[in-house]
Amino acid sequence: MRGKAILGSLAEDLSFFYGLSTVLLASVLFVDSVWENPAVALVVFLLVDSGHVYTTVFRTYFRRSELQRSRRYVVLPAALFLLFFTWVYLGRPYLWRFVIYFTLYHHIRQYAGVFLWYARLEDFKVRGEVRHLYALVVIPLLLFHFREVDYQGLYHASEFEPWGSLAYYDVFFCAFAVYGASQVLRMFWLFTTEKVGAGLALSFVYPVALHFICFLLLEHSYEIFLPLMAIHGLTYLALIARSMARLSAPGARSLYRIWLLILAVVVGFNLLENLVTENFDVFLDSEALRGNWLKALLVSAMVTPNVLHYVLDSYLWRNGHPDFKAIMARGD
Repeated sequence: MRGKAILGSLAEDLSFFYGLSTVLLASVLFVDSVWENPAVALVVFLLVDSGHVYTTVFRTYFRRSELQRSRRYVVLPAALFLLFFTWVYLGRPYLWRFVIYFTLYHHIRQYAGVFLWYARLEDFKVRGEVRHLYALVVIPLLLFHFREVDYQGLYHASEFEPWGSLAYYDVFFCAFAVYGASQVLRMFWLFTTEKVGAGLALSFVYPVALHFICFLLLEHSYEIFLPLMAIHGLTYLALIARSMARLSAPGARSLYRIWLLILAVVVGFNLLENLVTENFDVFLDSEALRGNWLKALLVSAMVTPNVLHYVLDSYLWRNGHPDFKAIMARGD
């Protein structure tokens, strides 16, 4: 299969970027109630989704040269923690809604980042493809708000509210399907004419197809979000592992050892997080926690790493970052 690879080979790219999400998508489509299996929830929600958040430390707090570049690594977490503590203690609404929509924004940005990474590797001159990619993954999310689905909150029911009915929903759905199909076919044409490689083509086509199926066809919120969490979390874990290898991070001389380090961080932080959630009822509407300083502290301690991960990633993976240049320069 032709084309440049981010991780080392296209086989690795396809496995880590799309393998788990494809298995989960096929499972929820053809196997009844697979999303109710506790083992699936453990792997996807805890190890992959929640776990990948904490691996930002390998590009920041575990890397002395990066830590010394800016005071943001001290100021930003302190400011975020204070913000969320104040938010919860004063009982201001919409905390969990903010978290989930910021998460979705971060999720969508990663699609564009991977696409642009492939484009740079293949010397592909990007024109309107990124705008189309954004549109084709955002529109299904918007239309999703007008659907009647069996929604089970990931945090609290206040995180999501349907927007009601949409006149001519079927017309919008069909128009989007035609628009999406035209862009997918164009990418397929670029691939068949050898203007782009498999990695670049799939980094556009796969997210578009995934969002179309998940947000517009599936019926239960866990069925919808499981494949999305899988593609985002595992992609990030793989990028962190490869980045550590290319940056020659201390103590990480092989990918095998790197994955062991990542797994240790993921499991360790998740054990602490589970200890909190099992002993304290923190997943309540922030208005219900007004004046409870202990739960305000615990919620802030859980939310801050997530939002810090989202904010720092916008800096760590930009083209001008010295480490990113090193990662790209040693890419395959």
